[in-house]
Amino acid sequence: MRVRWETRSQQAGRGTFKLTFNSAVSGRELAVVADQRGPGRGESYIPEEPRPAYFIVESENLEWSVTADEGVAGMVTTKTTKDTKTK
Repeated sequence: MRVRWETRSQQAGRGTFKLTFNSAVSGRELAVVADQRGPGRGESYIPEEPRPAYFIVESENLEWSVTADEGVAGMVTTKTTKDTKTK
């Protein structure tokens, strides 16, 4: 899973932001995605198998945004058709 995050502040250098990825079954923390002081942005990859999970955001004095993209493995195939004309 790819996670992109960004923090903004009207007051330069102020504020904290922590983003964690947690198991929905046990509640345990699976990954710290971001731990930022002040404005910034980043991209993290979480090498987890698909599972029920959620994010926790802890933030003070910052505006923030988070986007999570989960990839799906697959295979593309093409269907061929035979020419059924007879002479």
